[in-house]
Amino acid sequence: MNMNQIILVLLLLCAITVLVIAIIRIIFRRLPLFDAVAWLLLSLFLPFLGPFITIAFLPNPKKADIPNNQRPQTSSKKYD
Repeated sequence: MNMNQIILVLLLLCAITVLVIAIIRIIFRRLPLFDAVAWLLLSLFLPFLGPFITIAFLPNPKKADIPNNQRPQTSSKKYD
């Protein structure tokens, strides 16, 4: 195996790894079906830029969906 083949194999392994990371991120984001398919197709059809775009620009979950685990605020008045 010469150096060109080794570099090509490493490049393909990196591209496949990033693609798998993008797919995992799409799955755990729990998007609607159409949105998930659109992001998945983007990351598949743009082999080298698609996964990076998917990871960078995939919408974050809404703040309302994240449970608020803060303690309720109490009054700061001191009783005499």
